[in-house]
Amino acid sequence: MYKRWIASFRGFIKEDRKYIYTFLYSQIFVWSFFILNNSKGKFSRYVISEYLKASESFLGIIGGFVLLSVFFRMFFPKKYKICILILILLNFLGNSLDMLVYLNFGTQISPEMMNIFFESNLNEAKEFTNSYLNKKILLLIPYYIIGGLLLIKIKTKIFIKMLALTFATIILAINILKIEGSTYFRKTYIYKNISRSYSRYKKSAEETKKLMENFEERFKDIKVKDEMEEATYVMVIGESFSKHHSSLYGYKRDTNPNLLNRKKNGEIVIFDDVVSPHHYTRDTLLKLVSDYSHESEKSFGESMNIIDLFKKAGYKTYWLSNQEDFAYNQAGLSSVANRADEVVFTEKSLSDTKVKMYDEYLIPHIKKALEDDVKKKFIVIHLFGSHLGYANRYPKEFSYFEKDSYEEYFSELQKKNKGIVNEYHNSLRYNDYLINNIIDMTDKSSKNSYLLYLSDHGQIIYDDNTDFVGNSLPTVNKKAVEIPLIVWMSQEYREKNKENVEKFELNAKKRYSSEDIFYSIVDLSRLNYSEQIQEKSIFSEKLVEKDRRISSEGLIYESLIGAEKSDEKKDSNI
Repeated sequence: MYKRWIASFRGFIKEDRKYIYTFLYSQIFVWSFFILNNSKGKFSRYVISEYLKASESFLGIIGGFVLLSVFFRMFFPKKYKICILILILLNFLGNSLDMLVYLNFGTQISPEMMNIFFESNLNEAKEFTNSYLNKKILLLIPYYIIGGLLLIKIKTKIFIKMLALTFATIILAINILKIEGSTYFRKTYIYKNISRSYSRYKKSAEETKKLMENFEERFKDIKVKDEMEEATYVMVIGESFSKHHSSLYGYKRDTNPNLLNRKKNGEIVIFDDVVSPHHYTRDTLLKLVSDYSHESEKSFGESMNIIDLFKKAGYKTYWLSNQEDFAYNQAGLSSVANRADEVVFTEKSLSDTKVKMYDEYLIPHIKKALEDDVKKKFIVIHLFGSHLGYANRYPKEFSYFEKDSYEEYFSELQKKNKGIVNEYHNSLRYNDYLINNIIDMTDKSSKNSYLLYLSDHGQIIYDDNTDFVGNSLPTVNKKAVEIPLIVWMSQEYREKNKENVEKFELNAKKRYSSEDIFYSIVDLSRLNYSEQIQEKSIFSEKLVEKDRRISSEGLIYESLIGAEKSDEKKDSNI
């Protein structure tokens, strides 16, 4: 058997070396792009260092490929070439996926990316994919062309020439595409990374579900008291709302006419300097609905959540969502949502409706909750808002901004992509219409009421010369985490809490992270909560401003601002 392995190995190396070249090239191209793109402005020793670090992974992957190829040659001599070609194709496809993520988001596939993948239905995934099929993916064309040429019987000298062509292609692409790379290059093989990411996601979800099943026992000593005889409190979680495209925050286009009118009449309070803890939905939502944060020593499943907080205070609770009940086996956000007394999801997990329901589909459910014959209620409304695929977020009658029009203050990139910008602005006007309606409904249903609105994260619409649309890394553009926070209060609520309202209005311009919104809701609702931390409430005179973490890796928002100011200073000295 040993001699057969040696003979097969020699035969493979002698007769089919082109397969090794092709497989090796498929790795070199992708990882070279990551390394060289991330090395812009750095010394060449950084590049050498990264290649040396990657060499171990290179050898392991190539060794595994050769071993499998020799195995197929030994035991499946008639079909082994087909098996090898399948291995090569799978490698190209996996690396292409890694490249697509990097080209659009400046990062590689991670557990967070896997979470987003598993929490999207087929229709949403289709919209997401269509939004990122852009000129950047043209880099994959030479990737496949050079790979195809290498599959022709080829000599070592020609392979070296092909590698030279590869590096020339990569350097040209870096200068043309101007991709903002991540500061960290993962050297894990793509399929191992996918498998590990999925395992981490599944394990986390199962742990959360287990913890939630024992929730009552673990939190039995925590006390929540409320002295209100009647109250209706509403929390609206929006999606992808950029305050930089909102007329509420000074944007020149009238994207929020109704709320702007309420602002002028003094009916709502606008908070100016709020950022989200992540640039994507999943991990942000875990922090919006509980006291779980970057600073927590406990896990999400061990944290108090807003639904149980209000249930302990004697409120009937509602979760009304125009998004999917998407988490793994009712873990994560789903574990909190499904603890509410009344739960509505417009779509089931991973459903594949051809047309995404507009947020107005929730209006009858909201009306029913508001008219429910109970004295005290807490309602969470989760909108689909301005999620990517903006043209699908509003009915035709809300096509206010014409597709071909643009304003003089649009950047050159926004003028070039005016259709997408206008669709996004239309989605904001539709969102404004809905929020205004929900405020009216809340006001009519209860004299003592408030509505708090905040977005899960921000959105980049070709802002600041960034050739990107969506919610990318904040290192690409910090607007990805800068969000609106809006509070409306009924007249009776204002009168009953006059002193407190005056105090928290003083905090409107202070810096704040939405990961602490749990403590703010406790304050806003005038609950007596045994675990309250006043220093984390934006409605408290005891609020302590802090440096805000905006990523799982520990990136600090204030450090981005500092770097930005430093760059501006350098530019002014040139």
